[in-house]
Amino acid sequence: MYGFLALAVFLFNCIICPIPIEYAKFLLLIIILLYIYGIYNARHVKINEKNLYLKNLTEEMTIVHISDIHVGSLIRDSLMRKTVEKINEVNPDIVIISGDLLMEPVQ
Repeated sequence: MYGFLALAVFLFNCIICPIPIEYAKFLLLIIILLYIYGIYNARHVKINEKNLYLKNLTEEMTIVHISDIHVGSLIRDSLMRKTVEKINEVNPDIVIISGDLLMEPVQ
């Protein structure tokens, strides 16, 4: 969705403030590559492990933090299930979800 918005803004700017065709092609290529990169990252969940040491914490604890899931047009049930499976493999004590959870209104 954001890729289409970026493309619309790009085309609108080209009409209002024409730029040389070489620059327009280059900018369009950048927009398309960023869109593809975003889709790739949305579909390939990665796990980053961090160790935190808190002096008042008496026992070891595993916390999973996931952020900006954006369930909607790009992230469907199957990908969400894979994400949940990866989280369950870690066997966390706590799961924290922050950022945007839904991309589209729930019906």
